Amino acid sequence: RRVMLVLLLPMPYIARTTWNQYRDVAAYHYNDSMRINGTFVDLGANELGAFCVTITLISAALLLLIPDKRWKIFFSFIAFLVAISIIFSYSRGAYLSALIGLLVIIAYAPRGKRAKLFAVTVLIVAISFPFLPVSVTERFDMISVNEETGKRDDSAESRFILWKLAMTSIKENPILGIGYKSFQHVNQFEKDTHNFFVLTLVERGGIGLIILVVMLWKMSQLTRSRARDE
Repeated sequence: RRVMLVLLLPMPYIARTTWNQYRDVAAYHYNDSMRINGTFVDLGANELGAFCVTITLISAALLLLIPDKRWKIFFSFIAFLVAISIIFSYSRGAYLSALIGLLVIIAYAPRGKRAKLFAVTVLIVAISFPFLPVSVTERFDMISVNEETGKRDDSAESRFILWKLAMTSIKENPILGIGYKSFQHVNQFEKDTHNFFVLTLVERGGIGLIILVVMLWKMSQLTRSRARDE
């Protein structure tokens, strides 16, 4: 608990920095200049979103596991602050992964609490959604394909372009890949694939992807076995 306390203590500062940055660029309608990076100076909004999703899910899980009311209040406070940072990261991947992560936590919760937790989650989302800035809801709408032009938004389209480039490199180096941290230096956009599994396959090859999948599977097995023991 002390380790978690030390790890989570910076979260109010991160949330405050994110909020201050958002206020500087806030607008009614969404535009790409609203993508902020919080305290992640050399990274971007997606990295901020990924980090905040991780902290939110850890806090939510600990909120269920630790019975002490003082700790429950603390983890609830942290989860609330970091959830705000997720919203203003404008990362659609963060939005989706946070929702899926919460559903997984609910699925692993004690049977008697699952229905209650699911109902509370749905209620919070339903109440919060109308109060979200229009720019946030517009970010959700941008996921779909434009019916008039038949095109995706630039952010989504760039991923498909990068994945095509990655597939070319994968075909050329299917076993060992092209090397760690190298893909962003061999494409004209100087970006990674925006997909961790595709990035692993292109840079570390089939062997690297197999190792990654095995590691994730073993972690899942360990988690489930510990849950059964408790």
